[in-house]
Amino acid sequence: MEKKSPGKYSEEVEKTLSILSGIQKQESNPFTYEKVMMKLGRNGIQPAVKKYPAILKYSLLVLILIINLITVIKFTTEESPSNQTSGRETEKVKTLESIATEYNLFINY
Repeated sequence: MEKKSPGKYSEEVEKTLSILSGIQKQESNPFTYEKVMMKLGRNGIQPAVKKYPAILKYSLLVLILIINLITVIKFTTEESPSNQTSGRETEKVKTLESIATEYNLFINY
């Protein structure tokens, strides 16, 4: 490796600085800023608004209506067979009475 004297370092620094001082500012199109702002959204005045397509809105509405119809049909059909529910209720009452008699839960005043 070659050792440089302190004078050579200062010469290199001066060369570098002289190159940097000779650089000129780049000229650009004066309408570049306006073009960019127009493409970004009309000078920044109006924000971009996303709108859902009509098909998505209507399909979601139909889906909600179908789900509501299914729930209405389900609850109306469960209440209609009264014979099965009365039989189940009597079985529940008998089971509860047998449990109450086993544990002496009947209180006679």
